Amino acid sequence: MAIVSYLGLYASLTYFIAARRRELAIRICVGASLFSIRKMVIGRAAWSAVIGLILSAPLWVLLGRHISSELLGDLTWSTAHAIAISAACFALSVVMALIPTRTAALVSLWEVLKKT
Repeated sequence: MAIVSYLGLYASLTYFIAARRRELAIRICVGASLFSIRKMVIGRAAWSAVIGLILSAPLWVLLGRHISSELLGDLTWSTAHAIAISAACFALSVVMALIPTRTAALVSLWEVLKKT
């Protein structure tokens, strides 16, 4: 399920970059640094990850009950585990954002104008 969610994040960031390709090209042409372009895309991924963590937090209690039941055996679950897993998912989503960020940083104004 994690692979599907990270692929969804990748697709959403790729769509974000494609939709704002002209804006990114103009920003680069006007003098925006590659760092600021990358920061914008990674910020979008981080914001998506934070929203996902906020929406999933109420389900931690239910997940803890199911894991500690006899259904899956004798597994331990704590809030510390939930926080560690959430932090790992957040970090992985930010790292996943580095791939589309490279595409955003290489946008050329000339290519954008040719397509219009």
